[in-house]
Amino acid sequence: METEHNKTSVFEIALKVFSATTLDDKCHAWNFPFSDVDFDAPPSVPSPLGSMDPGKLDFRATESLPFPSTKEFKDARARAIALYFFANHELLAIDSMAYVLLKFPQAPVDFLRGVYGTLRDEQKHLMKYAQRMKELAGFDVGDFKMNSYFWQHLKSIQSPKDYVCRMSLVFEQANLDFAAEYAEHMRTSGDAVSASILDSVLQDEISHVRHGVQWQSYFFDREQASESSSQVSLNLWEDFVKSIPFPLNARRARGNKFFGEPRLQAGLSRDFVDRIRIAGGSRGRAPLAWHINLGDERIERDLETLPAWWALESDQVVVRRCPDLEWQKSVFALREQLPEWVQNPGPTAKWARWDDVKHSEKNDPRWGRIFFEGLIQKPKALVMSTQDLMDSFSVIRELAQGPTEKLIFKSNHGVSGRGHIVLSLAHLQEDHWPKLVQEKLKNQNQWGIERYYDRICDFSRQIEWNSQTQEYRVHDPRIFFVDGRFQYRGTELRKGDRQIFVNAIEESQDPLPRILEFLKLNHISHPIGLDGFIFLDENGVRKIRWVSEINLRFTMGWVALKLERYFPGNQFRLFSRADLKQRGVGTFLELENQLKSEERFCAAVTPTRTAQRLWGAVCTG
Repeated sequence: METEHNKTSVFEIALKVFSATTLDDKCHAWNFPFSDVDFDAPPSVPSPLGSMDPGKLDFRATESLPFPSTKEFKDARARAIALYFFANHELLAIDSMAYVLLKFPQAPVDFLRGVYGTLRDEQKHLMKYAQRMKELAGFDVGDFKMNSYFWQHLKSIQSPKDYVCRMSLVFEQANLDFAAEYAEHMRTSGDAVSASILDSVLQDEISHVRHGVQWQSYFFDREQASESSSQVSLNLWEDFVKSIPFPLNARRARGNKFFGEPRLQAGLSRDFVDRIRIAGGSRGRAPLAWHINLGDERIERDLETLPAWWALESDQVVVRRCPDLEWQKSVFALREQLPEWVQNPGPTAKWARWDDVKHSEKNDPRWGRIFFEGLIQKPKALVMSTQDLMDSFSVIRELAQGPTEKLIFKSNHGVSGRGHIVLSLAHLQEDHWPKLVQEKLKNQNQWGIERYYDRICDFSRQIEWNSQTQEYRVHDPRIFFVDGRFQYRGTELRKGDRQIFVNAIEESQDPLPRILEFLKLNHISHPIGLDGFIFLDENGVRKIRWVSEINLRFTMGWVALKLERYFPGNQFRLFSRADLKQRGVGTFLELENQLKSEERFCAAVTPTRTAQRLWGAVCTG
């Protein structure tokens, strides 16, 4: 319809484009430059939004094409197929932008003008791709099946900000990389014409992303100023991440090869660009979701970023707070990938496959079978329930009659030594025994009780299942460190000195062969940790206990193996607030600087810049 100024309503143009069933009508807006379009006029045509789907082009093609490898680009047909995929995306963008114009007629006029300008650019790109495909291989748009990927993610938008975050800052930002990368590939293959088309697309995409940057900031500022807003984001990055719903994520905002300069030209901040460069996230594969579960919320909070050292880019790590950018960049510099940080799993909880680091095996019946089938033989050891302890004072006191006159009570659900209790013979008085059990030992349903030995060193062996060879791999022992309460504090990131083991007498035969047989018989493919130690017996003889614990879970020893890949020959150490005080520093950042001054610092395994941390992990020389 013509307005009183003899201009055509932008909403009438958008309706025809959205409802079009021919390619010419999909490019209808190209016939109306800005000077011929009225953006102020209210829509006077019926809205198609009841169907939620754009008009279907009359494509009858059933053949699907795989995207060609760039190695095939010497073949003109392969280059035409690549352009066909790009044309498909342009067609989806055209429908999405027409939909936005119709859905939000009361949006700011300058926003509508920007969307309309982008729509016209997409139509121009589509026509250029169509012409070039025809020249290269005789293809027409519609000769092969086309997908609806963009549309499926955009048809649910509820506000103009949803549109700019999903379309401008995800799909069009990713196209900065795809256009730049494939322009290079076209040039390398000798196709200057196709390269020139992609160069021009890149320049337009920069302006489209700039439109998104400007309007995200506009809508963000308005939300910040709104007194009714209870979910105010801290910054534009956080606002962006919150505005792209599952299964979209920040990783989808970049291509296979990252180009930073076009993003800076589009007005994205250096901080935002850096975050996009390192962002992790799945692009279709069900992610493996990692969660640190240590049985102590304070320690879990401080060590929750550990999976960043082994998780894949398509994996997720569940955290209470996202780590600082500088720490993320330091990990990315070594690994060249980071997982996606998830603070509220939300819909991903049903989609993802979950793995807990240090997950308690209390619900795994195989744990009890391993212990009670005698796979590890422990001289001077007992296993009993808390109730049985009450009636076993004489047996327990007899067990304590050794060179150290101490016993260690191991909780069957303890993790990294937490929950273990050391009691000396002096504590074991019959008249005080019931009270001692009630106060110290009542919180677990079962205890392993062993004679306490003067240990020379502790070591662990990790067992991993190789799905390709269908065999278990047993890693050589690594020496690990514990504190006075037998709590884990670190690992040597190297094989243990063989001489240490050669010079020790076996307390009993290594049960490893029987353990491996049991694991295979029960089809256990989860990583296993075997802890052992070298000690002095009551006669001062150096002995080795090959297996003192079997841990059916990811252990800190397994974590250390993953870190060894990046820091071989060094040490993985856990530091507490008490350790900082002993070293005369107040924060983990100060600890990092102190270790650097001593030339002993390798890496901050967990962030050091986060305030109020009780624990931190560092690799030292």
